[in-house]
Amino acid sequence: MKRVLLLAALGILAACVGDGGAGPGTGSTAVYLSDDPFPFDDVSRVDVHIVKVEVTQGDTADVTVPWLTVAEPNRAFNLLDLQQGTSTLLGSADLPPGHYGAVRLQLDTDKSSIMMADGTVLRGVVGDRPGILWQSSEGRPILQALVFEPVAVAENGADVVIDFDAGRSFLPIGPNRFVFSPYIRAVNRQETGAVSGTVVASDIEGAPVAVARATVEAYVEYQGNAGSLAGTGMTDAAGHFTIAFLAPMPYAIRVTGPAAIPGFVQRGHVQVVAGESVEAGTLILGPALPEPPPSPPVDSTGAPPPPPPPPPPGTDTLTIRRR
Repeated sequence: MKRVLLLAALGILAACVGDGGAGPGTGSTAVYLSDDPFPFDDVSRVDVHIVKVEVTQGDTADVTVPWLTVAEPNRAFNLLDLQQGTSTLLGSADLPPGHYGAVRLQLDTDKSSIMMADGTVLRGVVGDRPGILWQSSEGRPILQALVFEPVAVAENGADVVIDFDAGRSFLPIGPNRFVFSPYIRAVNRQETGAVSGTVVASDIEGAPVAVARATVEAYVEYQGNAGSLAGTGMTDAAGHFTIAFLAPMPYAIRVTGPAAIPGFVQRGHVQVVAGESVEAGTLILGPALPEPPPSPPVDSTGAPPPPPPPPPPGTDTLTIRRR
């Protein structure tokens, strides 16, 4: 997140906290919305209408568990405005301190849409026509956010970030057609960190040039290897990227160039620290990874295939051996 945007967000939060009215033992908790960058060049807007956000400390299997409303924005948000670690304030409420293990959102799909680059607006649809297949989420669904660690709320409150991953939630299934498969997570901002860096490539004279719209992925690093995908980002026009709201642990940062500048680079051992933005430095795109060769066929006995037949007479062959 850029510092000026963070300060602006904290300024709004400070106004909410300083407004008074918090009872004994409660602190004002603000809820923000963010997004993992949308990976499609032909989409200009992804507007999601959020009705309200609720949290609970109880067991969600119990239908009588009380849910506390922390935000009721009841308006649409363009997820594509929320990249590079930026966020927008959804609302705030006074919550008792404790650990909240469940966060849920209510959407209004009738007021949600996707706008393509040519101005076409896609809404809910049934069948094979252009639009969004909301599936079971059509109408006013209540969706559970992923909470990997219970969100800790202290007596002075907390900043809860709802990270709505548009790229994973709206899956393309054809021209101007998407299916909705929500991927939403909730984290405590104070318990997470960020990774920033710059992606460049070399021009024909060997000079570095910024690479825009490169896909950046942060993988949890385990014993020196890239494990599960934790967050994604995309470079801006200057080649800069920020992947925010990551748990404090080591990551491998993987960059794949856009179609115009294909290439690949990975940097490991990037340690994220809570409350800080770690600089991954300048990553220089190298050659794109080749496609893996197809696996050789195996017959029902598990035996490898026989060697290929020798070339027909008159065919030139060339064998290269390493000395």
